[in-house]
Parts: sequence; C-alpha cells; structure tokens
Amino acid sequence: METPLNTTAYSLLGLLAKRDWSAAELAAFMERSVIRYILPRTRSQLFSEPKKLVKLGLATVHPAPDGGRQRKVYRISASGRRALKRWLQAPGDPVRIEHKSLLKFYLTDFRDRAAQRERVAEMREQALTSLRDTHAELRRIVDEGVVFEQTAVPAAMVSNYAANHFRGQIAWLDELAARIETIPQDAEVNAWALARYRESCREIEALLAEQREP
Repeated sequence: METPLNTTAYSLLGLLAKRDWSAAELAAFMERSVIRYILPRTRSQLFSEPKKLVKLGLATVHPAPDGGRQRKVYRISASGRRALKRWLQAPGDPVRIEHKSLLKFYLTDFRDRAAQRERVAEMREQALTSLRDTHAELRRIVDEGVVFEQTAVPAAMVSNYAANHFRGQIAWLDELAARIETIPQDAEVNAWALARYRESCREIEALLAEQREP
C-alpha cells in the first residue's frame, strides 16, 4: 500500500521532474513564483518535505559542488515520476476557502457597527497588501525576465487569475462596507437579510444561466 502524499509533496515532485533542486532553491522558488498564490506554505514545510520524498523512495539526494563547497540537490526517482503522473491524471479538488478575518466578521454582532466596519477595513487592507505584494513579484518578472522557462507559460496564465481575484475581492469589500450602513433596527433585520439572500440567489442563477448558453 502506497504512503499517501500531501499536496506540498506533489508540488515539489512536479518541480523536481523538471530539474534538480536544492531544498533552499525549491523553497525560494515556491515562495516567489505563482505557486505561492495557489498553494501558500511556510518555509519550514517546504524545507522538510524533500527529505520525506527521499525516505519514501520518490526522490534521491546527491552532492553538487558549488564554488568550493558541497550542497545537496534532490532528484526525482522513477517511482517519483510514476507517482506524479498518477496524481496529475487524477481529478483535482475544488477550491476551498479559509478566511479567518471573514469568519470573525460573520461572528461579530451585527448591531456593533464599529466592530463590523473595523473588520471590513481589516480585510480590505489585507487584500491591498496582497495586491501590492503580487504586483511587486510580477513587476520583478517583467523587469528581470522569465526565471524558469519550463513553467513560464502556465504561470503567466495563472497570473491573470490573481488580477481577477483581487478585482473581485476589493469590489465585494467596497459593497460590503456600503451594506453595513443600511442594516436596519432589530425588528426589520429578518426582512433585510432575506432581501440580501434573494439578491445573491438571483446573481448565482444568472451566472448558472450564462453557463448553459451555447
């Protein structure tokens, strides 16, 4: 029975299938490439995973001379290539959102307008910070050129996802900030909430209808 791998392990196998990397190179690439928006991981996770791949026989480790000192590089094994191929051919998982600031907004008493405004402002600043960071990374690529040609084409297409994601997120937060100011008194909140549910339902129905068009 095969040992199940996590998504981080498969992402590293995918990179190792393209070339040999040291653990530091893998971590740096994961942190500075489009992958970090698809699969954010801590540096400790990225450094520990290659050793696990070696232990499972999915990668091998070799010394690589570098300027008079020895460093270790990882190389995918035949078993690793087979495992990666099976994973790439299997269906992917749907998007799952974990948004702690939004959860706190959800759990905040709706009568506390100041607290709700604070949460929305926090989420907007978080989105803007991520937007600025993303722009800095994309600007670096535009100015310095493609670093890794083998992933350049899909990475360039994924970068457009980031632009659309942030546009939608900021627009929604602006709308949320405006709606907070329209929340009525307690006696009318159920009707107000149902009206918002109906709006969301109509918007989703319209999106579904668009997908059914030939």
